[in-house]
Amino acid sequence: MNGADLLRHYYDELLALLVTEIAHSIPGFNDGIENARHPLRRQRQTALRLSLTGMTHAIDARHGIVVEPMDWSEHVELGRMERRYGRPLGQILRAPWVASRTIIRFVNDRAADFGISVDACHETNEIVVEWSDQISIEFSEGYNDETAARSSQLEARRHHLLRTVLADTAPTDDALQAAAQAANWRPAPRIRVLVARGPGRDHYRRHLPSGSIAADLDDELVALIPAAHATTIRNSPADDAVAALGPRTAIGNSAYSARLARRAIALARSSRPEFIDSTNCELDLVAFADVAAAEAFSRRLLQPIEDNPQLVETLYAWLCHHGRPQATAHALGIHPNTVNYRMNQIRERVGSAIDSPDHRLDLYLATHIAVSGATGLNGETQ
Repeated sequence: MNGADLLRHYYDELLALLVTEIAHSIPGFNDGIENARHPLRRQRQTALRLSLTGMTHAIDARHGIVVEPMDWSEHVELGRMERRYGRPLGQILRAPWVASRTIIRFVNDRAADFGISVDACHETNEIVVEWSDQISIEFSEGYNDETAARSSQLEARRHHLLRTVLADTAPTDDALQAAAQAANWRPAPRIRVLVARGPGRDHYRRHLPSGSIAADLDDELVALIPAAHATTIRNSPADDAVAALGPRTAIGNSAYSARLARRAIALARSSRPEFIDSTNCELDLVAFADVAAAEAFSRRLLQPIEDNPQLVETLYAWLCHHGRPQATAHALGIHPNTVNYRMNQIRERVGSAIDSPDHRLDLYLATHIAVSGATGLNGETQ
């Protein structure tokens, strides 16, 4: 006689005991699935029966009996189902431990009366522990597979949501609500769109404020951030990425915020790490709405002084400071007399238009475009 004989003899009694002990020893194990016909309860019963039968076969194999190899698919499926029903992994992994402890105690209590030697008891106990470990592995495999699948599905839903709200045609309220619900996201009343590019863009994903949602779209990270918390993201710039934050807008107008964020990145014309808040460069976004037109406009108005970058820079500073020589000199780090000298040169080249209020706005935009680096004074894009 060996442990397999004892397990077969008391199979039904032991099975019922295991069900009771597991439910009693693991708090909340059957919460929400009290009905014995619940699919999860039935799958647990199937896996428990197979486990007990498999243990008897493992003992038989130790004694030279040919047995069918164990099929662990039901245990893997149980792990998947536990995840689908939202059960914690720690809870399911306690079940094999409780079961092995119960079986070992059951066998040891009945071994003498059943005529099983001490060595046979040790053999049974060893196999029970080995099987407990293997069952835990199979449960974990199924649970983790389902977690990965759900994560992949959630990521796909996030992609769908972002593509929906960033489409050129604004989504309907129903389409937006359905996409947000599927992505498990509750939109804020107003949002700002973050666009990040470069190898270090995941840095921004890790620092997104609560209530944000993000996904990688076409080699860039795009995130919808609650407008009330969006500025916190600029406190954690990345070392290897360029990012821009679009303006505040309603969720249905996210495409506009994303468009200006991407435009801000394009206008930065820099490969170095940088964070840009579009609200701080609105003039650039307006002036460079059409880069080719902006370049042509700037070159046309500044043609008389385009050969002298110092004069362009001085004119820009002079216009920024409303024609005040002292303030202009301070901004440029030069003497006020130098400012006056250069302004006389500019007037000789540009003419009296420089003192016309209407023409000053055009000159300010032209010099702003040139000094900001959107166009070189030689007519070549920087």
